[in-house]
Amino acid sequence: MLKKYIVVILSILLVLLFSNCKSKKIKTTETKETVIQTNTIRKKIPSPDKSKILVLEYLDKLEIPISFNYTVIDSKSKKELIYGIFSGVKMEWETNTTIKAYSYLGIVEMDNENPEKLYEIIKVE
Repeated sequence: MLKKYIVVILSILLVLLFSNCKSKKIKTTETKETVIQTNTIRKKIPSPDKSKILVLEYLDKLEIPISFNYTVIDSKSKKELIYGIFSGVKMEWETNTTIKAYSYLGIVEMDNENPEKLYEIIKVE
């Protein structure tokens, strides 16, 4: 008699369990686009004697080589002396009249016999 009640109760519980289980509806989510922001960086680098200013503008992104827009300005008269575009790794003053612009070589062995391949010299008049 007790077995009969247990079987009936278990069968009722199983029916209730299966009748209450509902599949969960999956909502469609919106597709989100990843946007990478690039900032324009502007650097002003004075020459060693502070008579000229090298102005570099480039995009802050993860790509190498960097495309530099460079301008050299006379600090007293604010006159533009030279301008151009250089694609490389970095630019800096070498002397008061020359800029050292480092080229991008990629993954290669350094050529110790010809170190001038690593950079270009830009003359400022």
